[in-house]
Amino acid sequence: MALNKRTKQQELETIRNFLEKHEDGVSSSEIEAAIHIERRTLLRRLEELVTQGFIRLSGQGRATRYHSITNNKEPGAKAETKQGLIPLSAQGAEISSVVSQPLQRRKPVAYNLDFLQPYRPNVDFYLTDAELKKLAGLGNTSKMAEPAGIYARQISIAF
Repeated sequence: MALNKRTKQQELETIRNFLEKHEDGVSSSEIEAAIHIERRTLLRRLEELVTQGFIRLSGQGRATRYHSITNNKEPGAKAETKQGLIPLSAQGAEISSVVSQPLQRRKPVAYNLDFLQPYRPNVDFYLTDAELKKLAGLGNTSKMAEPAGIYARQISIAF
């Protein structure tokens, strides 16, 4: 029984390694020819890798292509899109990379009860006064005096 699990894990790792070498993705036929695995087994392994979040697929039917998540590139995407449109601090970029990982790859965390238990709603605040004012300012719009429906209508007209 252990031999089957090891073989399965080796197959999964071989598929992942093969996909990492092909940034534009590959079809199941190309994978089958390269790593010499039975078609039905390959399709089950690919489905498992997609479910686990290690690979993604694009296209449908015969045009389906499999891509490694570690390449993190959409078809036709440019390298600079990984940075995103919003400039991030080093700390923000680190947090973004952690939360962008598939759930299976993230380290489980728990609440710090010593931090949460002394909190009193509407009395204590985790943010400083300066942070609260800054967030309140960011949330205000120039049209706050108008009814919500008018503001929403103007936004929808703009698009």
